[in-house]
Amino acid sequence: MIHLNGNHHVGPLRQPRAPRQPRPSWCDRPRRNAGDVRGARHPPLRIQRSQTDPLHLVQLWIFPSHNGLEPRWEQRAYPPAERSGKLLPVVSDGGTPGTLSIDQDAQIFIAHLGTGEKAAHSMSPGRKAYAFLISGEASLGDSKLQPSDQARIAEEKEISIEGIRDAELILLDLPA
Repeated sequence: MIHLNGNHHVGPLRQPRAPRQPRPSWCDRPRRNAGDVRGARHPPLRIQRSQTDPLHLVQLWIFPSHNGLEPRWEQRAYPPAERSGKLLPVVSDGGTPGTLSIDQDAQIFIAHLGTGEKAAHSMSPGRKAYAFLISGEASLGDSKLQPSDQARIAEEKEISIEGIRDAELILLDLPA
């Protein structure tokens, strides 16, 4: 798959994986700051390699705190070992070392939770969270999540997620 944006920047979105294993990889996470969102044009071009190796893509838009910023592009590899058994911060407002920075009071975490592995996230007052299960199975409180399920979380002090079967997930912590 390649990415083509409104400024005619073209670049690969790589999803390396072992042959015949459909598990997602969180390598080379692209982050683009669209600056003034009202003026952003973003026509992605999707090229699928084959019918037997489909791409599972989640595109997230978080509005910036300020309009008129210069657009920028950044990516970083996050090896599987870094997110195994825990929530790994990958995007922040720049205050968390090792993350891609955006102009918003937000954090994005990724995790791989094996069977019985648990991860928790403390929520500050006035925050909300969104969880997206990419693959596997997980439980979030009393709810069981299946691939492509999402959960919207508000007014909780702590979020607890448990892997039921090789869960790959994304968690967003956002202002309410």
